[in-house]
Amino acid sequence: MATRGETRTATGLAAPRATGALWFRVLAGPFSWLWVELIGYAMLHWACASATRFAIQLVILFFLLVAIAGGLTAWRMWHRTGAEWDDAAGGVPGRSRFMALGGMALSTIFSLAIVGQGYTSFVLTACQ
Repeated sequence: MATRGETRTATGLAAPRATGALWFRVLAGPFSWLWVELIGYAMLHWACASATRFAIQLVILFFLLVAIAGGLTAWRMWHRTGAEWDDAAGGVPGRSRFMALGGMALSTIFSLAIVGQGYTSFVLTACQ
């Protein structure tokens, strides 16, 4: 039988707001990388014509911060839900723990991808 604290935690995690926050934690990294690529390609002709890289660099930094924020909030959620991997735990706490761990992994991977691909805009000019 669940204790009062466990019931309150499970109920709080099942709320629609908490579920939406979990999805943000999982998708922040991949969608940040996607938007960096899309906006970067869309701004390339403008950056080449104006001979400035500042706007593209600003987009890269903004979405890198979004991806990092997704990872940090996933890390906080993982610690809040127990910071352990219990095979027997199912339901809302187990799902939340799994999604938080996935959010940390995806945000780390896609943050590194943003840094790796965005590095060139800080080193090279827009038009070569």
